[in-house]
Amino acid sequence: MVCSSTGHGLIALLNRSIPSGWISYSYSYSATKTIPILLFGFETDNMHSFYLDAVSVVDNNANSIELLTNPSFENSTTNALGWITSCETTCTSQIVSGLECFEYSGNCFMAYCLSDLSFIFFLSQSFMATIGNTYTISFMLNYIGSSSTGHISFYLDVN
Repeated sequence: MVCSSTGHGLIALLNRSIPSGWISYSYSYSATKTIPILLFGFETDNMHSFYLDAVSVVDNNANSIELLTNPSFENSTTNALGWITSCETTCTSQIVSGLECFEYSGNCFMAYCLSDLSFIFFLSQSFMATIGNTYTISFMLNYIGSSSTGHISFYLDVN
């Protein structure tokens, strides 16, 4: 994977300049392959962090069936089990719990970078799909840090 924001954010691109608090997001995806990859990108610096929780992918034809493994990171202690992290050269992640997470309970995923400059970090997971079916991708996202003029962005893609 190329560690760049170029070509990412085709489903969602959220630019941030001030902390947001927890916000719920939901997007539709029409499957073009049988094993698509859900890809979250976090572009940040050492003054800002993203928190991700309550991730879900469901087929609109069978919306009670969760297609992701460990979607809310509850089966994780330090690393996001079932998920793949990429571009960790300057950025890192961890599983946090309790007050930092949505509804102040359980586990969630935290992404942050260790440099004064903005860098990008990716979290991904593949899922089974039927070509032509529509899927709902939903998640809770929190961005914290001081107000910034830097480039702080969140990307969502399905490849």
